[in-house]
Amino acid sequence: MDEFSKKIPHSLILDDRKKLTLTGITDVGNFDEESMTVYTGFGEISVTGEKMQVTVLNVETGQFCAEGKIISIKYSDKTVKNPGFFSKVFK
Repeated sequence: MDEFSKKIPHSLILDDRKKLTLTGITDVGNFDEESMTVYTGFGEISVTGEKMQVTVLNVETGQFCAEGKIISIKYSDKTVKNPGFFSKVFK
């Protein structure tokens, strides 16, 4: 069994570069109008854009939605080492 088959599945849906929907998130690093960082079992997803705002955030169910102008989405193998603020709050 490879390392990816042990991870919680996630999905990423981008509608017209205006609405981003993520499932399977495990933590949220930061977010503001120009950048957002979320974590999945597969690593970090960094999003950059303009006038972005979080519309749905539920770490318990792994749901995350943001709206605004999405400029880039970047995956990284970096995983969160210390639990973030939202992980602690929504336990």
